[in-house]
Amino acid sequence: MPAAAICLLAACGGATATPPSLLPATPAPSIVAKSVAATPAVTATQPTLIALPTPHPDTVDWVEERLDAVVALYQPTAAGEALLRSLDLRQMEGEPGFFGSYGFGQWAGVGEASPIGVMHELGHSYWGGFPVAGRPDLSWETPAGGGLSSAMESYHQDILTFMAQPPDDYELFRQRLRNLPDVSSDNPEPVFHNLEADVVYNTGGSRNLVPPILRKYWTGFLSAGRFDDWYGAAGWFQTLSPEERTTAGKWLGLEHLDLRDYPSLEPDLVDQEILFTARKVLETEEKQRLRDLAGQFDLLIGDPQN
Repeated sequence: MPAAAICLLAACGGATATPPSLLPATPAPSIVAKSVAATPAVTATQPTLIALPTPHPDTVDWVEERLDAVVALYQPTAAGEALLRSLDLRQMEGEPGFFGSYGFGQWAGVGEASPIGVMHELGHSYWGGFPVAGRPDLSWETPAGGGLSSAMESYHQDILTFMAQPPDDYELFRQRLRNLPDVSSDNPEPVFHNLEADVVYNTGGSRNLVPPILRKYWTGFLSAGRFDDWYGAAGWFQTLSPEERTTAGKWLGLEHLDLRDYPSLEPDLVDQEILFTARKVLETEEKQRLRDLAGQFDLLIGDPQN
């Protein structure tokens, strides 16, 4: 395996992989009943882009189809879709599952047609694509001596602030993050990693579900989305049949919410198109995984002739 590939695998071998330091470096190669107190409204200034990013010139058909899938499922803004299509995403043949990302401006690799894994690596590559709304003082440029950009340092601090806030309309999400493996007050790494790479998966692409303190980092990319709030989204998830929940779990992070104390939440009114679209996309991706398995069989198990 090439040295670069080894580096990538070590950096992002799975959804729960975490870097060792207290504050991780920029991503490596590669709902309680509703609270009575209302969450303060936050109006984020929409970032103004001079021009939409152009599609990456070397994108192959396989990658284009994976981008089509995540765009259909998560429905980013027009600028967000353009950003995704401008990134250097590559197919890693013989490397199924999560692979890795070198971050914005470099390249990311994915090994199979799995929307969660594809969006995870694109999530690492996202940082730097949009300015932080309302914070022109923050930059995504990494200091010459290494370390985090001022924007990523700010993001991490806002994450810690969010996690320390009292229960509110985002408590279900906060509780989900507390339940990540190995999280403690002394080890926020899993939370940082999750919110660097998996916000789109966690929220189903709904900006409404992003905590207000973090929304300024996502306002250019995420549309308002299909859900109004976490409790309504969880209530909708509770109304699904077992088969529908299985489908939703292949692209939407609501299955990780701890709803044992909330057996019957009032659901958001969600267009059932969401399930129809998801089934179609996921069927296509499953067929592609089977084709890839057949076409890359020797790579996956090791060619006995070598």
